Amino acid sequence: MYGSWGSANTIDGDVDQPTHSWVVSDYTFDLGLTVPLNRVVFFPPERGRSAAGPYLGLLFRDLYPRQYVISGSLDSQEFLTSDSSGDFDQVLSSDFSHDEQVADARFPTQFLRFARVRFPSEGFIAEVEFYGEGFLPETRYTSQLFDMGEPVNFGRLQYDFEVYRSPGPGGKPALAPNAPVQIAVEARTGRDDSPLVYHVFDELRREDVVEFEEWERAPRKIDSGFPGQQGSVQDDLANWSFWSVPHYTSGEGIRVPDGRRFIQVRASLTSEEVFAFGRLNSLSIEYSPLLANPIVGEVALMEDPHPTGGGVEVPLGEPVTLTYDVRAGFSSGTQTGFDAIRLQTPEAVDFQRFEMGEPLAIVEPDSMTVDDQELVVHFPSHPVSRASNQPVRLTFAT
Repeated sequence: MYGSWGSANTIDGDVDQPTHSWVVSDYTFDLGLTVPLNRVVFFPPERGRSAAGPYLGLLFRDLYPRQYVISGSLDSQEFLTSDSSGDFDQVLSSDFSHDEQVADARFPTQFLRFARVRFPSEGFIAEVEFYGEGFLPETRYTSQLFDMGEPVNFGRLQYDFEVYRSPGPGGKPALAPNAPVQIAVEARTGRDDSPLVYHVFDELRREDVVEFEEWERAPRKIDSGFPGQQGSVQDDLANWSFWSVPHYTSGEGIRVPDGRRFIQVRASLTSEEVFAFGRLNSLSIEYSPLLANPIVGEVALMEDPHPTGGGVEVPLGEPVTLTYDVRAGFSSGTQTGFDAIRLQTPEAVDFQRFEMGEPLAIVEPDSMTVDDQELVVHFPSHPVSRASNQPVRLTFAT
């Protein structure tokens, strides 16, 4: 809030005291979030008299503003930079011959974040009240962390989402699949049970990583921080992925890193209408055990399988023959192995041969697919498993 003196007193609940001992000209409010607003009320104190200036001894209740303009905005830049002696772009209500103690300004319900009450004819007020009806334009749900018990692969994201529209206050909502309401679901996966990293200051005022319980017991930070006090809380970028791109359709393959034990989801429900809303009934994520863990793949030039320094260098624009070697490990009894390899490629490749075993020997794959985006080799007749864990090599030219 900002504007005339006493802005904090406009919402303190005290209806018997003026916001300030002198007349006021304007107040500007940040409502905290976007809300459906349709009514603003303000009024002077019912009791008390002015003790200053030309108003000395006059009743506050008779010194209410005789003119007002109420305006609103969704633009934070307008809230931060506009001159409070003017109005926001969207004027909601005005009265330049106001003759009642209680100003009760009503207007069509609309989404607003910022509001300004301006008094061209100054006066005393006690409170400013905001009213609205309808549903918030955005609602968010963030789940708890789900522990899969061991690292897993994640599949499709599915949810049951319904859209409703209400005829107004007190009306019964009805299904309205064409209402402008949308859901966006994101997910992230991690290796441990906290997506945050907690710090406490050590004896040299450096931040040490600690468990949440130790951080919570530590005293709050003072100034730049003293030994033993709480330090920063940061995202654990080493063990947790970023939030995925939003999923707007149920049944999509979830786009998060696999091979992780923990997962968390969050959903954002947005509406463009005051009386339209969405309801998320359920949400589920498919998952399955890892086929193997770890799996290591290595690309090399066929004529230089062990390059100096371990890095592969190829001449630009010239055809080359590459090998792709795969070795698998098995760390759990639930890991069943695999019988296919898919390589994503920037263009179609010339597949030459498929080898398995120690030493490597040519094996005829059961089937194969080559297109301008990938190379897929299927070998269910010779699967890689815990009982038959053979090295695999694909050779192809570009």
